[in-house]
Amino acid sequence: MAVKIKIDSADLPSGIKLKAGTLSINQAEIGSRTVLSFTLIDSTGLYHPPMGEVVDVYEDDVLTYSGTIDEPREQKINAFPVLREVITVTDWHFVADRHFINESYARQKAGDIIKSILTDYLAQDGIIEGTIEDGIDIGIINSPYIPASQLINEICSLTGYMWRINPDKSLDFMEWGTFLGDAIDEDSGYLFDSLQTWKDRSEYRNKQILRNVPGVTVELTEVSNPTPNGEIRTFYVRYPLAEKPVIEINEAAAGWVPVNADDVGILGVDTGKKWYWNKEVNSFAQDVGETELAIGDAVRLKYKGLYRLTVIMEDPIEIAARKAIEGGSGIYEDVQDAPNQDGLTIATEKATALLRKYGKNAKKFTMSSYDSTWKVGQICEVSIPTHELSGEYLVMSLLIQDTGNQLKRTATFVDGEAIGGWVKFFRSWLESTQELTIRENELIRKIQTMKESGEWEGSYNIKATEQLYPANNLYPSNVLYPGTITLEVTVDD
Repeated sequence: MAVKIKIDSADLPSGIKLKAGTLSINQAEIGSRTVLSFTLIDSTGLYHPPMGEVVDVYEDDVLTYSGTIDEPREQKINAFPVLREVITVTDWHFVADRHFINESYARQKAGDIIKSILTDYLAQDGIIEGTIEDGIDIGIINSPYIPASQLINEICSLTGYMWRINPDKSLDFMEWGTFLGDAIDEDSGYLFDSLQTWKDRSEYRNKQILRNVPGVTVELTEVSNPTPNGEIRTFYVRYPLAEKPVIEINEAAAGWVPVNADDVGILGVDTGKKWYWNKEVNSFAQDVGETELAIGDAVRLKYKGLYRLTVIMEDPIEIAARKAIEGGSGIYEDVQDAPNQDGLTIATEKATALLRKYGKNAKKFTMSSYDSTWKVGQICEVSIPTHELSGEYLVMSLLIQDTGNQLKRTATFVDGEAIGGWVKFFRSWLESTQELTIRENELIRKIQTMKESGEWEGSYNIKATEQLYPANNLYPSNVLYPGTITLEVTVDD
């Protein structure tokens, strides 16, 4: 298999040679940067490829890899003008790392969000639309200056889809089940001494905690503090504001009158308004050009507030199994912050996906081949009885190395046996989830028991509680502060 490198769309200049055995392409996971490295021998001593120049790798005239030079390093070999150029290249996924998304995407198909990211951000760097499937409808996703790659990964974690940017700069977003590799058996032509198998619990967990999840209250009506005194212009409510509020004024107890919505603007953005507010801030302020509210006046807010909740999911069956083998509690916890998982529904979907994906000790194997076409993210049907390997395996990482005259691919595979096969697992993420309405400072604890057959049963414990604020004059006495309500519902699907 002939391997050719082009830099800036041209063959290597005269006097510049690729050093045999130095080319290596390493992809750790789908949807992440793939790193290419190789060494050039420059007999002229004059070749200095600049950072950012495009590098293409061809196998038998087929484009296999494309990206830009990231870290060109050179070293003089001897007294003659001969240089060793060590070139590191990152593929087109780095474009998605460079762009930060500051958007809110409300209740639309996942594929439409991907297309918006592509059109509004990535297209200016030449990324084009490849295969982008619609996917499912997802809830509100807020992206306050989050890298495009991270945002797309989050969308994939919610939908069970995968994404990649191909060497031709096309972006794909599609079901894993459509990305299938060749079947692997005893006669597949892999290097017999390269096969190694093992079990891995490095990412295993049977209890998943997502904390710092944002939620939005129902609309609240709250008399703000402090009380007007002819000097104060800034007033406070209990919750940070989620959206534009309605401000109402009661002058001299004459009755509540709403401020015209056109007179309410965003602080630091709008000008010429009478009142200003900001998202995620629990205060609003009167413009300095307005007459201060006097003693005897009052101001109140109709608004939706932001709060934080924690989602906890665990698998009692798996915990019991670990306890029986290891003793102790049997609990393996994983905790992640999820400040961008907007609301309980999306956070629950992510916690479910993480627990199902990492809720079994994975069986893995590696093998090498000169003839394979493996790619990260492929699902391959494996049947190698001598090593007890059977079923669907996911290509989770890939290393391509130049051995001097051809390329050797070494892939790491992980099985999907514990969750009934990878295709079934990824498709199970697409199951609809019932919307829940969360009120005020609710803290949600949801426990689900999972069976390997894919059936679900379990109990859902929902606890709604609101913290009592200190008895001081910052919070009005006419606001109701409820105690604790506990609702237990047993669901058996």
